[in-house]
Amino acid sequence: MARPMVWCELGSGITASFWHDNWTPHGPLIELIGDRGPQVTGLPIDAAVADALTDDGWWLDRSRSRSPTITLLKACFPNPQEIIDSEEDDTFLWYPEPGRGSGNFSTSATWRALHHTPLEVFWHKVVWFAGRVPKHAFITWIAARDRMGFEAILRWLNAPSRDSSVTLIVRLIFQAVLYLVWKERNSRVHGGVEKPHSAIVAEVQQIIRFRLDPLARRQVLASGQSSVLAVWFSFFDR
Repeated sequence: MARPMVWCELGSGITASFWHDNWTPHGPLIELIGDRGPQVTGLPIDAAVADALTDDGWWLDRSRSRSPTITLLKACFPNPQEIIDSEEDDTFLWYPEPGRGSGNFSTSATWRALHHTPLEVFWHKVVWFAGRVPKHAFITWIAARDRMGFEAILRWLNAPSRDSSVTLIVRLIFQAVLYLVWKERNSRVHGGVEKPHSAIVAEVQQIIRFRLDPLARRQVLASGQSSVLAVWFSFFDR
């Protein structure tokens, strides 16, 4: 699935695979010609693009064969002189969709290319909100996918408060509790080690405070508005 997304921009042709890399407008030549291509042409399956060149051009240019395979290959080749004269190495670029993108890898662009009509779920903002703790969000995503009886809570967490700071804090608390309960379960089942509930509550409070501190420092507050950390101390950490 990934191979068609990798485009090879030829330099000297020393690195690019002649048969397997995507360096022609027609895609990888092994897919166009078939497995008999190396046998028909005499060019090994592990050959680089540079191996198919001579000082005068493509090695097949000298062939007078009327083989359809040879004829098709000749039609696929770009100008050989640019490759022969190049002193640059070959470059591999990432294009999830043909003709679109910067050439750099993008997770979101790749996801969209693989899922053209994604199903939007009601809980996506509850899991992937700005300021989340990544490992907590991942566990929450698993819980949301498996449902686990959390659907009512996830629906409520879509809009738990009109105050954006309270909403952020409540979502962080939910994810932290879910993560730490899962971690405690593993500790008890696999290690026989058990924490009192007060220790888990204290760990949740510490995690939230540490997470809110840098977020509060980056906030641009209007006159009279409290930072997200101040809201935490006034409502949740007494």
